[in-house]
Amino acid sequence: MSRRERRVLAGALAALACALAGAGLNLAGADAWAPTWPALLALGLLALAILAQRYRHRLATLALSLPVLLLGIAGALAAAHGRREVWSGQLAHLQDLPANSAAGLAAVALALILGTRRRGGMLTELAVIALAAAAVALGIFGLFGRLLGIAPGLGWGAVSSVSVPTGIGLVLCGISVLLLRTRGVGSDDDAAPSQEGLLPAFLVLAIALGATALAWRLSVDSAAAAQRTRFEHQLQQLGAAVQSRLLGYVDVLRGAQGLFAASVQVDADEWRRYWDRMDLSARYPGIDAMGYAQRVAPEDRTAYEAQLAARIRPDLRIWPIPGDVAFPVTFAEPPSARNMGQVGFDLASEPLRRSALLLALATDEPVLSGRLELGSNGSVQSGFLVFVPLRQGKRDEDPPSRTFGVAYFAFRAQDWMQPTGAEFRDGLHVRLYDGEQEQALHLLYADAPAAGGTARQAAMYSGSQAITVAGRRWTVFAQTTPDFFRANASTLPRWVLLGGLSCSVLLFAIAWLLSGTRARAERAAQRMTGELRRSQQAWQALTDTANDAIVAAGSDGRIRYVNAATERCFGYDAAALLGQELSVLIPERYREAHRQGMAGFLAGGAPRIIGHSVELAGLRRDGTEFPLEISLGHWRSGDEDNFTAIVRDISRRRAAEQVQETQRRELARSNMDLEQFAYVASHDLQEPLRMVASYVQLLARRYKGRLDQDADDFIGYAVDGALRMQRLIDDLLAYSRVVTRADAERDIDAGECLAVALRNLAARIRETSAQIQAGPLPLVHMDPSQLSQLLQNLVGNALKFCADASPQIDIDAQREDAFWHFRVKDNGIGLDPQYAERIFVIFQRLHGRQQYSGTGIGLAICKKIVERAGGRIWVESQPGQGATFHFTLPVVEKPT
Repeated sequence: MSRRERRVLAGALAALACALAGAGLNLAGADAWAPTWPALLALGLLALAILAQRYRHRLATLALSLPVLLLGIAGALAAAHGRREVWSGQLAHLQDLPANSAAGLAAVALALILGTRRRGGMLTELAVIALAAAAVALGIFGLFGRLLGIAPGLGWGAVSSVSVPTGIGLVLCGISVLLLRTRGVGSDDDAAPSQEGLLPAFLVLAIALGATALAWRLSVDSAAAAQRTRFEHQLQQLGAAVQSRLLGYVDVLRGAQGLFAASVQVDADEWRRYWDRMDLSARYPGIDAMGYAQRVAPEDRTAYEAQLAARIRPDLRIWPIPGDVAFPVTFAEPPSARNMGQVGFDLASEPLRRSALLLALATDEPVLSGRLELGSNGSVQSGFLVFVPLRQGKRDEDPPSRTFGVAYFAFRAQDWMQPTGAEFRDGLHVRLYDGEQEQALHLLYADAPAAGGTARQAAMYSGSQAITVAGRRWTVFAQTTPDFFRANASTLPRWVLLGGLSCSVLLFAIAWLLSGTRARAERAAQRMTGELRRSQQAWQALTDTANDAIVAAGSDGRIRYVNAATERCFGYDAAALLGQELSVLIPERYREAHRQGMAGFLAGGAPRIIGHSVELAGLRRDGTEFPLEISLGHWRSGDEDNFTAIVRDISRRRAAEQVQETQRRELARSNMDLEQFAYVASHDLQEPLRMVASYVQLLARRYKGRLDQDADDFIGYAVDGALRMQRLIDDLLAYSRVVTRADAERDIDAGECLAVALRNLAARIRETSAQIQAGPLPLVHMDPSQLSQLLQNLVGNALKFCADASPQIDIDAQREDAFWHFRVKDNGIGLDPQYAERIFVIFQRLHGRQQYSGTGIGLAICKKIVERAGGRIWVESQPGQGATFHFTLPVVEKPT
């Protein structure tokens, strides 16, 4: 019997002894150390199966291993899916089988079953090794959990970890299976791994398992710290949300101060309009009532009650009967039955309300009341009030003499708090207290009790956040619920553990396989040689079929390789280029720079063109030069520097670019000629047209009424046509001057340009009684006269195309990224959106001259000015709803 055989026999017998020892612990009642009966039975069957395979009894090995495999799979699946309760009757003991024990036993059984194959091949060997190593890893890790107290909390069964006998048995069974897979024992495969590499492989496995345990512990601690940090962040955000929301309501209530300050006397109707227009019920949910309590001195009580009775009902009085100055509820919104029933109630009659009310009057600041009990639908709920004082005069004047009442919000805490900070309350049970103490008497709000969690969530996080608003200190208490742990549960520890175990098994298998035979190494070398040959053939085919020339050279500047495209590009045969210097492909004027650049780079200098694409000139065999684009790369083979250049002939592209540049210059010259012609033509037509218009007008003045009616009409037509032609030429001249006669651009205030435009339109503005509102306008960089003309044209259009009502024109500008967005909005006749582009085309009009005068050039001038300044212009309008002209101008960046 060989040494390997003796070791396999000893391992199997030791595993069987572990099963018997576990049975003895069970019978002795040592439950803390005893394995479960299913685990003992499976361990005994596996020990016998190893002995059967040791003596090559394949059928006996299968018969003993198959029940263990089925038992292990069933136990692992039931534990993993939480279905242990399905076991009943004779199988009830399976409930106690830990999932890690079940997985280890199943791994050994499957390894034994696969090991019965006579010619399994490399994949079978690798699978058997991995399964046996997994069993060893689970056994060792289970012993760590039992003996060192680091069992992972993965919900693995009723037993916290593998018992000591089961863990030792799994390690022994796994090692025995590994020994069976060594050459000459239990296998006919000559390529089976050798036994000599087993000890280093186990050392690798032990180190990997120790690293896995440490990594798992660190990941658990990190996950717990992340949960704690998340809880504290949520609590801080929740406290800030409560404080911010309450401050928002206080700011709204301050608006009531402005209402009273701006009105001679606020009546119930004005109070209700304030409520409705502010839309407080929708925009500020949770408000139970918004009220006004008037200060009523004893001597004014009778008159006040008379007003109250006249407004609401005859028998209404201040209640309860006040003994001093009273603050009865005068107005209350919304006008629900509960709120209207509070009218006349003296807020100073209740101590908490009175103290908050008087503090607000004394400090002239909003004040939050303490916890109150507010009635709601026959029940009593916790609530609170916020008061702001109402007075005449300034804050530094005598407060009591100037105070005429308070405005207040009443809140039911449940309704107000329910939506507050909802995004920060996931997984938290929240309570809100008035004050700093967690006392039931001061409880304002509490979430509904959360559903019960597991024992793992028993140690929940809790904390508090104090906030101060309106002279009152509140405390937000929060405690995590099971939902918090479910939402913030980290799968990292589980994946670290599973990944660590998998890597440990993989490293064990790799370490053992690396210690294989010389034949395996030779086969691997042959396989790699074949793959390298195929890779070289693929690379050769790739370069030979490339359309671009590829040239490789060494550090000596001599060519080592060229592809077929190089022959077509430079006119050389490939054989003639090999060994030649690169300079034969470079024009004479570039060769010295090439040599210096290569020498500087090889000496450690920074690369100038390596890694970039540059355009240079190449030299063909016949001495002609051609433009090329070259991408140069550098690589090292051992200690030698090598360079690869990919060259593309760009002669056709250069020719196309030259044609395109010529066309561009011709187009620019043509545009300039056209603009100059338009300016000259419109300028030269001015004098003869002015002469015609003058004599026609003179003819009209001298002979109007002295000839017949037809003659008067003809003269009128001639005058009108001459004047319209003169306006048309003037506008055409202005259109051409946008480019040809523009002033120098500079930084200008758009507001000053608007003032110039409005002065030019002053007469028309007075005639139409137009109302023009302009907001702050920015500093822009352009021709000031053109900006004035742009604004004058847009405002003039608004004055011209107005409806029956007086024109209302709003002008403003807002910054949007790198542009100022100007808007000129009017209430005129508007236009159909389908004409939004057409109106900016020169000579395009939407109305006849009998309706609206003009030449149709004004908006075309506007477009040309805006586009010349680097912006764009457009219009938004609907018929009968006015129009809004938009245009953008670049922002002037101030130097820093």
